[in-house]
Amino acid sequence: MVVTHLAQVAAVAQTQINVTKTVRAKQTFATATMLSGEDRVAEIARMLSGGVAQESAFEHARELLAASGSKKRRT
Repeated sequence: MVVTHLAQVAAVAQTQINVTKTVRAKQTFATATMLSGEDRVAEIARMLSGGVAQESAFEHARELLAASGSKKRRT
């Protein structure tokens, strides 16, 4: 298991989980969500852009995921 804020590291993971923290009524909650498909692309794009992702970040995220998939098949 690896915890990362680097999109390049997240893209090569077999499984990606997004953890968010919220505070409601002075209580803190953490939520873990398994990401796949376009949700995973969107999160990697957000990580690449540092906030709201532009279309270029989505394209780069898809390229990272595709490249990591081809590397996994070769090993």
